[in-house]
Amino acid sequence: MENHKHVLDKEYEALLTQFSKELEKLRQKHEKEQEKKRETCSVAEKNLHKEISNRHSNAHKQFLSQYKKQYKENIEKWKKELSQDPNTPKKQRESLLQSQKEYLKASERQEEQKLFQQQDEYLQLEMRKFRRRGLLAYYLKEQSLLKEELTKREQQLEAAHSMLLRHHQQTQDLEYRQQRTIHALKEEQFPVSLFLLTL
Repeated sequence: MENHKHVLDKEYEALLTQFSKELEKLRQKHEKEQEKKRETCSVAEKNLHKEISNRHSNAHKQFLSQYKKQYKENIEKWKKELSQDPNTPKKQRESLLQSQKEYLKASERQEEQKLFQQQDEYLQLEMRKFRRRGLLAYYLKEQSLLKEELTKREQQLEAAHSMLLRHHQQTQDLEYRQQRTIHALKEEQFPVSLFLLTL
């Protein structure tokens, strides 16, 4: 009986060890999948940042080019207007022209700052949206992997339970056989002892 119990215990321990290894392997697989997803997401985030920054850089160049063109046109227009009035002294014309240039430069700086602020706000918004989508996908995948792990664990527990039930049945069968054997031996010995008593 002890030998039988030892064999069953050994079989059960082997099953538990196998289950432990399978779960560890599954966890490592899940960690690799999640790490790969994080790396992919990080690369995609850098690419998105680079793409938006390139678009903003091109928009800034276009803005500067357009302002330079408008600046030249406005200065030429002012020069023409000032040169049409011969009564205005040269110093006053130069002073008016200089103040107009300063006004146009200040206006350009102000518009440029506005553009930078809009671009920065847009970049921050898009990056937050991207990160939010990435985190959501990451956690949904993590939830899926946890469900897979729980399903695996449930299957293992059912298999262990099944094995324990089988072991219980085998032990009961062995106990019944042993009891029948003992009973049969007693019956064999009992008629002999009755026979001896009658003599």
